Amino acid sequence: MRWNTIPLTLALLLISGSLLAQSINGTVRDGKTSEPLIGAIIFIPGSANSAVTDLDGNYTIEAGKGDILNVSLLGYKTITEKVGSSPRMDFMMESDNVLEELVVVGYGTVKKKDVLGSVSTIREQTLSDRTSGNVVESLQGLTSGVKVTSSGEPGSSSSIQIRGIGSFTGNNPLFIIDGSYGGDELGVNVEDIESIQILKDASSASIYGSRAASGVVIITTKKGRSGALKVKGDAQAKVYWLPRYDLMNAETYKKYDNRAYAEAMLQGVRGVTGYQNHYDSDTDWQSEMLSTGVLQNYNLSLSGGQETLNFYASLNYKKDKGALYHTGYDHLGFRINSSGKKGIFEYGEHFFFTQSSTRKLQGNPWANFIAMPPTIPVYDSNHPGGYGYGDLKRANSYALNPVAQENLVDAVNRQTYFIGDIYGLIHLYKDIFTTKLNVSYKNYFGETDRLRKKGNWVMGQGDDAAHLSYETAKNTQLVVENTWQFNYEIARHNINILAGASYDTFREDYHSETKLDPLVVNGEYIRSINSATGTQTCTGSYIQYALISF
Repeated sequence: MRWNTIPLTLALLLISGSLLAQSINGTVRDGKTSEPLIGAIIFIPGSANSAVTDLDGNYTIEAGKGDILNVSLLGYKTITEKVGSSPRMDFMMESDNVLEELVVVGYGTVKKKDVLGSVSTIREQTLSDRTSGNVVESLQGLTSGVKVTSSGEPGSSSSIQIRGIGSFTGNNPLFIIDGSYGGDELGVNVEDIESIQILKDASSASIYGSRAASGVVIITTKKGRSGALKVKGDAQAKVYWLPRYDLMNAETYKKYDNRAYAEAMLQGVRGVTGYQNHYDSDTDWQSEMLSTGVLQNYNLSLSGGQETLNFYASLNYKKDKGALYHTGYDHLGFRINSSGKKGIFEYGEHFFFTQSSTRKLQGNPWANFIAMPPTIPVYDSNHPGGYGYGDLKRANSYALNPVAQENLVDAVNRQTYFIGDIYGLIHLYKDIFTTKLNVSYKNYFGETDRLRKKGNWVMGQGDDAAHLSYETAKNTQLVVENTWQFNYEIARHNINILAGASYDTFREDYHSETKLDPLVVNGEYIRSINSATGTQTCTGSYIQYALISF
């Protein structure tokens, strides 16, 4: 009797299971056109049970009453619905508008679904969570195929590579800021950005020619909106540290150094007749050069207006007390964008001004952290300039003293950018024809003031003379562009033709002068090159070109 109960129970379970599971079928259609959708996936979350719609949008799936069905298809919103008692379930899917999203490509905008190449879009909401020193750093980790690296030096330009290294000479992408050419991000404030489009391949960037061989980064800044005046202010602070190595202290270093010398004497290495007479110091070179970095960022913006004229204005101040010894960065930026539309006419402008000051890093401190023995003191009055470095008998090392290098060479770089453009559009025949005239102007002035004090930072350096140097670079660029665009829709087809001409002229003046023996008063160096009394050398260059494109 006991053994007969088991198969009866199993049979009942099988019968009940077959009653719970049922064959669900139906059709998946577009909610707007009612056309059947091919390739929609219908599945039960947490289960391997799934189905795919055929050419007529039909599907069949095994599901029990109370199960949850998900219907998913690229470009449409996912549907979630519970299985009821009916064996038929039809679905009408709504577009999620991702493919209808406008993407800035070349000299206009297209729908994302019409883009054949690889394009990534980063929106304002994504960037707003980033506290970063510059635009390129803020892109780190936000899109595939884009590699961003930074030296950690405040004010330095980060390196960006799109789809890896494509050239032995230069791999920086072309930057387009509000339709104007930029050598890099030009200090654009992250808070002013509305969107960033990254054109990754040749097909999407081909309109810019050879200049886009390493990709294109298109930056679109914010515009005013019709309505009441809006005022926004924010302050951000970021505390950061740079990575450190796990290095030996003086005691451990002496032990391994003595072992190396003992082995050298045992092997009869020429010139090695005894141990090093180590210094008594225990220097942590990383602690001497690395500290806590503090980045402060303050923003104030105003926007408003009406359809015929609206504006966006912003003021930004940024200060970065670097985590590296003797480095720092100050930045002040101002922007005003305005636009309007009246009848068939559309017009606007973008003006941007920025001024920055950067205390430049000398050499590569990380290489010196590894090479510099911890037994060497930071300061040594027996050496020119009063800094410690290698000695044949006490610390046989040609490593550089990074503290000495930073103190003996003081370089400050100052940059000023002014970028502006004015544009006008005419919309003809209900926007079938559009013509645009854009005039942009960029002015850059940079100067580097460098003081080399008397003193050494490495064994065998010699007696380098103190000197002052001053470098200036000034360039201007004027670009005039006129484009005509034809855009016409026939049923579900779209015909888009773009034609235009561009005139680009660029000029740069570079000047450098160096003068030995700067004037020293009460131990202080006078940083006026005219006060130096030694030999003076000068050099310079001039570049000018024009580019006409059709």
